Amino acid sequence: MAAAEKPDLMILDIFMPGIDGFGVLQKLRASEENNGSHLPVIVFSARASVAEEATRLGATDFISKPFVPEEMAEKIRAAIKVNR
Repeated sequence: MAAAEKPDLMILDIFMPGIDGFGVLQKLRASEENNGSHLPVIVFSARASVAEEATRLGATDFISKPFVPEEMAEKIRAAIKVNR
């Protein structure tokens, strides 16, 4: 889907049904399609303990839930700016 849509940024929740956010992140980082290995990915979760693993797998940033909308907006702007 990322290859077809060519997003500027992806925001992933870690705990999802089926493939979790870690799995999506691993597949994305392994993909050369649509520059998947360079697409900014912000991971968010209620469990701050997943931040280290997300970073190790290539997440651009991490946001804890519940999040502050202004903080999320700033992190989105920063990730897109760095990618451009």
